[in-house]
Amino acid sequence: MRIFKSSIQLILRLLGIRVGVIASNSIGHLIDELELSIVHSYTPKKDIWFLNDTISNSTVWNQYKKEICVIGKGKSGSLFSRILLSSTRGNRRATANFPSTEVAIGLLDSYPPILKVGSAQKMHTKRLLESNNIDTQKPLVLLCVRDEIYTKNRSRQSVFDETSYRNSDISNCEEMIDQLIELGYAVVRMGSEAKEWSYEKNNFWNYANSIFRSDETDVSLFDNCAFVVSTGTGVDELATAFRRRCYMFNLAPFIHARCSRLRPLYLPKSLAFHSSKKPLSLSQINDLDLGNIRMTSRYLEYGIDLIEAPPSTLRAFAREVHHFEASGKIPHQSREVQEYFEEMITRACFGAEYATFFPKLSTLSLNYKIH
Repeated sequence: MRIFKSSIQLILRLLGIRVGVIASNSIGHLIDELELSIVHSYTPKKDIWFLNDTISNSTVWNQYKKEICVIGKGKSGSLFSRILLSSTRGNRRATANFPSTEVAIGLLDSYPPILKVGSAQKMHTKRLLESNNIDTQKPLVLLCVRDEIYTKNRSRQSVFDETSYRNSDISNCEEMIDQLIELGYAVVRMGSEAKEWSYEKNNFWNYANSIFRSDETDVSLFDNCAFVVSTGTGVDELATAFRRRCYMFNLAPFIHARCSRLRPLYLPKSLAFHSSKKPLSLSQINDLDLGNIRMTSRYLEYGIDLIEAPPSTLRAFAREVHHFEASGKIPHQSREVQEYFEEMITRACFGAEYATFFPKLSTLSLNYKIH
């Protein structure tokens, strides 16, 4: 059996075929891993992938599988799939020279999208937008905000939600929406599991709470948008799939950042000790190793509060994004602060030292001081 496995591994390497498992139960992971598979070798049909769970979004999956080879369901699947996976020692990148995630993400914008939207779906989406007070001549911005409803609707979550640190309050986004509309954009709120929220304005559509929401329309809206503003929701990975820029706000962990031109600007949540309520500086976050915590209980253990950007700051963030879209720059950005932020990312993210692009830290962050 060992000789047989070694023979398979050698054949795969000679043919340049990669074998591995796709995390398919989350749309974010599904898109991430499929998109990364194309980096350095735009021959996705030479890869063989196995699913590790149910499909999170069948519309997205049905398009991707036209371009890749999928057999079985990972280690729990057929004998053939188990032999193939064991021959690569369970490493999905074992059979090809695959770059680190940070480097790979940074290269994605130079590759054409795999996902495509048909003309009939595009026309259907246009009619939906027009019937919901959206001027389709204006550039479209998609707003993705993760709130407490997402995890309340997930049976896998325990009574204590370890991911609640990622949640944000959609009502704080009203001023940002107003500002984007004043700047000439139309705004659509995305999300399949989102808090009921009543807010009406011309050129704003609360699509997340709409009866018209569907996976097909989700995909079409991302194809149609100019850019995305998001707290980090999973569905915002469709921006990556269509090579649209995604501007991150109220993000946690603090340095959960990507070295990609498609994620160029970050406004993270501020961190503060519960006792003092005073936001921590970059150096305090770095020295206490608080920038990469991914469990709500850990923040509580350290006595740390996560502070969302207030509405007035999010209004200013809309202006900052608009300026970046027009010029690729952030006004009044401190080079010293940005360099310190890049050092923090490099220390926290494996492979980031090879990155060719670092995201910008918003000047609006309450953590903008080094000390």
